[in-house]
Amino acid sequence: MKSLFAILLSFLLLLYPANYAYAADATDSIGGPCPYDAINSAVPSYKTYAEKDFKNPEEITSNNGVLTTTLTVKYGDNNIAGCPVHLRSYNGKLVGPTLRVKPGDTIRINLINDLPPQDHPDNHQTNQQTDGGCSYEMETETNNEPHNFNVTNFHTHGLHVSPSGCSDNVLRVMKPRAKDGEPAKEYMIEVKVPDDHPTGTYWYHAHLHGSTALQVSSGMAGALIVEDKEEDKIPEIKNAEEKIFVVQQIVYDQKGEIEDYKPFVPTGWGKSQRHVTINGQIVPMIKMRPGEVQRWRFIHAGIRESIQLELRNDRVQIPLYEIAVDGIALGKLDSWKNSPVELEPGYRSDVLIKAEMLPENQTEETYLLSDKATTSKKLTGGQAS
Repeated sequence: MKSLFAILLSFLLLLYPANYAYAADATDSIGGPCPYDAINSAVPSYKTYAEKDFKNPEEITSNNGVLTTTLTVKYGDNNIAGCPVHLRSYNGKLVGPTLRVKPGDTIRINLINDLPPQDHPDNHQTNQQTDGGCSYEMETETNNEPHNFNVTNFHTHGLHVSPSGCSDNVLRVMKPRAKDGEPAKEYMIEVKVPDDHPTGTYWYHAHLHGSTALQVSSGMAGALIVEDKEEDKIPEIKNAEEKIFVVQQIVYDQKGEIEDYKPFVPTGWGKSQRHVTINGQIVPMIKMRPGEVQRWRFIHAGIRESIQLELRNDRVQIPLYEIAVDGIALGKLDSWKNSPVELEPGYRSDVLIKAEMLPENQTEETYLLSDKATTSKKLTGGQAS
């Protein structure tokens, strides 16, 4: 690496030890451009997709008390670790845009469901309802089998807001067009954030019963930040550069697609040898100046597996100073010196990180942010085999 007169931090999320082969079923045995192989940093192609500069997701900020945006749900064609993937998405990307608001703001989203027609739309029994001038379809009956993967809705995870009408309503049904050639259907969402709402790190994602796991595992998730936090008045926090980590476990078969729930068995993720992504990136790198302080907002946007985060320089663990959990400020620095920061699906953790000073005659240092190996007994998805 060329000297950049900075401390280099590369985020290498190492999942459970890949000492077993993926038990491919008859469908997977067809093969494709995305084999179930672990990433190999020794091959020339690795540098074409890994260890690129860290990028925060695209950001949309409220203006004069209102955040207005459009989210288009459609198939997106992207690349993960050199593999072409064709997955359901927000706006065609691997991660949704960050929505940044303040207490008292209103979030107005025009959600366009531009997915293909659903084969069996009658799996969701609905009726039309009207609430405060907003008309919407409400689910009245469904089943507990995976179904209707092209039907969606919208949930703000962690916000204390209305769960009814056209707000954060997880029973609302947003169907795609009924027939090919018809225009995509549009749905208005309006979420009013209370004036006294706690500020912090939240997130949003699809949440329709029967298709939640498949859509979230395709990348249909994004950060939602309620800002103007009390601790932002502290100079070290206020002046710290912010990094948002939407940590995802994006699932896809050997064809780069996901059209069923076969990969979601308890040990499916580990056996697939897929790699955790951060904002859609593989092993991104952050460059910091010696002594610089940054604020990192971690969001576990996966659906099953635990993540145990720790920052190391060789064998020495570097403290992550936690200042908030699930959006709630701790009012103190909680230093994780000898244990990892635990993230279960849906968890959020805000930490401060300070790049250490460089030894004399040294121009750079590399740290690894990794997922500490998890024993089978601690796997949220079940016991490893």
